[in-house]
Amino acid sequence: MFLGCKQNYNKINQSTKIDTVQRRTPDTYIELEKMPQYPGGEFELLKFIEKNINKAIVSDSTLKEGKVLVSFSVDTIGNIIDFAVVRTYNHDVDKEFLRVLKLMPKWKPGELWSGNKNDSFKKVKCKYTMPLKIPFKGYDIDE
Repeated sequence: MFLGCKQNYNKINQSTKIDTVQRRTPDTYIELEKMPQYPGGEFELLKFIEKNINKAIVSDSTLKEGKVLVSFSVDTIGNIIDFAVVRTYNHDVDKEFLRVLKLMPKWKPGELWSGNKNDSFKKVKCKYTMPLKIPFKGYDIDE
């Protein structure tokens, strides 16, 4: 479901071996020991998207197969910020996926090993990328 921080890291640093602390953009990490997490985990996130997305916009059978990718950051207190469409599908679909993602509650922030035994983990900002396949057929979720 997710194109998380590790895949972004691989694209940015394909052949470079660097320390985890350096695996970041100017104040946003892209690979962590403890990744940010939606409240309740991935299953709950899928249920949230399924419940809130306007299926009339993203599930139209006349839409060609494709996907939209949206990136966002989870800050140190779990706020979801810095939304950006990484791969566009069309204006209406992009706008609808962004609308739903902006409704998400705070996440559990990502954590990075500080290397200091007295302060083992530090909460840090982390960038995330999420896809939505089009036409959206829903998730196979049984409650």
